[in-house]
Amino acid sequence: MENKLLTASQCKNMDAAMQLAELAIDNALQVEALLADLARQLAQEAAASATALGGAGSRREVVQRRAQYVRQTTALMIDGACKLAAIDNATRARFSRLLTERLVAGTHELLDAFQSFFSVLPSQNAEALDAMQRALAATHAAFEHMEAVAATAFARTKLRRRPATRAARAGTVAPVESPPA
Repeated sequence: MENKLLTASQCKNMDAAMQLAELAIDNALQVEALLADLARQLAQEAAASATALGGAGSRREVVQRRAQYVRQTTALMIDGACKLAAIDNATRARFSRLLTERLVAGTHELLDAFQSFFSVLPSQNAEALDAMQRALAATHAAFEHMEAVAATAFARTKLRRRPATRAARAGTVAPVESPPA
């Protein structure tokens, strides 16, 4: 029975490792696509700005066009940073969910192993089994609480970044909000 339990646990660990690898690959592909798109947009913006500067007549017009270029590239960079943060938040949430699922499954497996172990021992060890079950239940509750806190923190971070995203899309640069004290 121990070999079957060990083999099942190893299979679940391998599955969790594969899911984490898929998560890492997916995250890398998303970041790569975002950075490639941002580089393309910045190159187009630089070319358009160079063309516009070539047609400028006065110094004032040159300064105005350069300022416009700075505003537009800053907006692109802020938008890119917001999108990168969104990818990061989504990846963290998926990682947290995978980790929590594996920890919960591991807790149940450990509890089952302890129950089968204590079931073959004399009956005076029922107190030890009960204590172990209480400890594992408390651990499980702590993991669920941490998951809820992490989800709340991710939601608050997402809400704080939305005004900057709207400003970036509008082509204006808004001051960065500081977190509440």
